[in-house]
Amino acid sequence: MIPKLIDYMSSNLIVPVEVFIRWMLFRILNKVFKTLRLKCEVTKFGTFEKKLQRLLLELNASRAFVDYVRQKKDGLNENSQHIKTLVLRGSTADYSFFSPVIENSYNLGLTSTDLHTCYYLYVNNKDKLVDLDTIVLFFGVFVPGYSLQLTSEKWRAVVYRYYFDIPYVNSELEGSRYEKYILSKCKKNKNTELKYEDGYVYPIFFHAYSAERRIKGHLRENKRQPSQLLWLNKLSDELGKDGRKFVIVFPPYRSDYKKLLPNFEELYSEVLLMKNIHFIDFTNSDFLDDSDFGDTEHLKPEGAQKLTVRLKQQLEEFHLND
Repeated sequence: MIPKLIDYMSSNLIVPVEVFIRWMLFRILNKVFKTLRLKCEVTKFGTFEKKLQRLLLELNASRAFVDYVRQKKDGLNENSQHIKTLVLRGSTADYSFFSPVIENSYNLGLTSTDLHTCYYLYVNNKDKLVDLDTIVLFFGVFVPGYSLQLTSEKWRAVVYRYYFDIPYVNSELEGSRYEKYILSKCKKNKNTELKYEDGYVYPIFFHAYSAERRIKGHLRENKRQPSQLLWLNKLSDELGKDGRKFVIVFPPYRSDYKKLLPNFEELYSEVLLMKNIHFIDFTNSDFLDDSDFGDTEHLKPEGAQKLTVRLKQQLEEFHLND
C-alpha cells in the first residue's frame, strides 16, 4: 500500500515525496496529541501544514499544469506567423478571451502570470510574431503589486522558465531541490497533442472563495511594494519602438465582488497616467450577469464569448480611429 502511494505521489504531484510524508507525520502527531488531550501547539508545523494543504490542492496533478503550459507554447509556435492580436496575463485573460471570435488572435493568458512574465513573453517571442499588430493585456485588481515569485505559487515560475525562457526575479529557486524536482516533471512531458490551437482553454476549475476573502487578497497585492508597474512601462516602451499597439482591458467581476471594489481611479491611478496605452473598461459592463461567471472573476465559456464579441467591436473602433 505505502509503496503504491509513494509511486503515485512521485508520478502525479509536483510536491516532493518527503514533503508529503512530513505533512502526513504532522497529521498523525496532531491526532496523538488530541487523543492524549495534550494542549500542545506545534506552531511551526501548523503553519507548514496550512501552506502545504493549499499547495497540494493547487498542484494536484503536476502533469496537467506542465502539459497546459507546453500546449500554450506549441500553439504559439504553430500560429506565430499569422497572429495579429496577442492576449496576455493570467487566468483572467485565459478564461475571458474566447479567441475563435477574433480572427488571427491567440490567447496566451497563463495561470498566475505577472507583469514581469508578460514583458518577457513579448520580448522573447516578438521576432517570430511577424504580423503582430496589437497586444491586449487583461489587468485585474491585484496586478499593480503582484509578483509571482513572492507568492505560494512561485513553483509556476520554474515551468514558465523552462518553456518560455522567463528569467527569475530573484535567485531563490535557482539550483534548489525544489526547482530540480519541477524541472524533472517538465522534462518527462513527452506529450505532443495540441488541443489549444488558438490558445483558449475551456475551464475545468473555478475557485469557491467568498467575494470578501478574494478581494482582501487582491487589494493587498494591489498595494504591495515594490510596484510591478515598471514592467508595464517597459512593455509599453518596447511595443512603441516596434510600432505595435498596446491595449489594457479592465475585466468584469461578479456582482458581490464588484460591490466591494474601491473607486476605479484609486485602484488604477498610476496605470491610467501611462502614455501610449489604449484602455478598455469592462468593470461595470451590463452585457454580463452573474450566471456568466464561474466564480468572482473568471468567466464561463458563454461569458467569455460575450465579452470577446464586445472587445472585438471596441478594438475595431480603436483601429479605425488610430
